[in-house]
Amino acid sequence: MSVEPRERARPLVVLARAADIARRHRTRVAVGALACLVAPAVGSALLAELILGDDLPAILTALVGLAMTVVSAGGVVVFVGYLDLVAHHHRHGREPGSLGELARQLPVRRLLAADVLLVAMFAVGSALLLVPGLIVLTWYGLVGSMIVTGGATSVRDGFALSKRIVRGHFLLVFSMVTVPLVLEHDIVLFAEHAIEDSSDMTGIVVGIVIILLVNVTVALVEVVLAEDLRRELPPAPAPA
Repeated sequence: MSVEPRERARPLVVLARAADIARRHRTRVAVGALACLVAPAVGSALLAELILGDDLPAILTALVGLAMTVVSAGGVVVFVGYLDLVAHHHRHGREPGSLGELARQLPVRRLLAADVLLVAMFAVGSALLLVPGLIVLTWYGLVGSMIVTGGATSVRDGFALSKRIVRGHFLLVFSMVTVPLVLEHDIVLFAEHAIEDSSDMTGIVVGIVIILLVNVTVALVEVVLAEDLRRELPPAPAPA
């Protein structure tokens, strides 16, 4: 199957737009990353230090670890939604509001519900065989953008819209969203282990910077690509 020249060039265009947003709105991006990524991670780590101990039952240790994971994942989801609003305003030539103003526009409950559902679907698909999990993540990986700025009125509608805009661009979304998301998880885990094993401040800072750069880059590419594909979407057929 041949790929149109425009489709082959699109990754460079998306990366250029993501870099432009990062440059023009670097303060907003940095503040959002600190609020949504760094603060929850630091808070969870401090809480774990206070709660976890050698004499803590295994079940409580597991529950604390799960709570830390949920808090961290929730921060990433909210951050992607925040960047989606920044990218949307940027695309339409409007100045984004402050962090607080943008946060009030976010449908946080629907974003978190969609993320939990997507992770569950990916886990089930990957448990059966890796390929189904990757297909699920590709079809529905843009659900967050559909909920925030794509016009989806429910979680179910967001999933349907994500699949609709991915149709015809599966390989593009797979290469620019799915693969980076999977690699992001591995890179972040590697950096977190490096931080845990490091005894000096330099190693800790380097690990944190790697986590932030990976999260910010993947999120920016995701929201810019979603906005790009959504603009090409033909109007939905009128109900009979």
